[in-house]
Amino acid sequence: MAYSTWADNPIYASVTPCQVDIMMNNILQQKCDYAADVTGTECAPPQSFVAGNYQIIQEKSECQQCLYLGASSNEHMYKVEIYGKEGPAGANLITETGWLDGPAGFYCYSVSETSPLLTGEHYIIRLYTENNCGDQHVYTTEFTARNDCAHQYGGGTVVVSPDPAVGNNGHFTVTVPNGGNARMIYYDPFSGAYDVIWSAQQLPPNYQATHTVSIAQWTTGIKYIFLETEQGVSNTKMIRQ
Repeated sequence: MAYSTWADNPIYASVTPCQVDIMMNNILQQKCDYAADVTGTECAPPQSFVAGNYQIIQEKSECQQCLYLGASSNEHMYKVEIYGKEGPAGANLITETGWLDGPAGFYCYSVSETSPLLTGEHYIIRLYTENNCGDQHVYTTEFTARNDCAHQYGGGTVVVSPDPAVGNNGHFTVTVPNGGNARMIYYDPFSGAYDVIWSAQQLPPNYQATHTVSIAQWTTGIKYIFLETEQGVSNTKMIRQ
């Protein structure tokens, strides 16, 4: 099946995000013998990753800030620890979730009088992931606690064309309705490699443009593209062919 204007060119193919998810789930759940042949173990290795803040407004007008953990891969369990800025080398663990079953999705927090997190303060999040074989991976990054319910979830979108991407360049159409500062981040869930591939300041409202980025050094496989704006973070999957 093809879903893009590139369909007439037999060199290119295009699949939906749903199809990518189905393929990956089939490999991870039904092709264990293939994973064993490739990795030398019965389990694909886990890979942790944390992206920036989402803003989620729930029922009863309660506002939560959520860190996105969903780009992690192959995990059977996960655990989150939050440290003060000087941790985790020091003994400044503020809160932790303990081990939770299932794939990592979000870590959400509220900033209030009873919360251990303070608005505008810098913290460290450490995400542990573990697969069915007991292998673990840890990812650590910093974030700033926020309490801004005026912002909505997301804040922009990225569309990759063509997808799968081939050749030396990828084409990314960025839409930022509210303008402001923005940056686009590439992340490889298998190697853990990530990089800022585009950034801009003081974009005008209703900004939309297509940016060509070199992908010559990217390995083949599934990649995540994150768009961070002043209103939040959105992400999309793509395939480097």
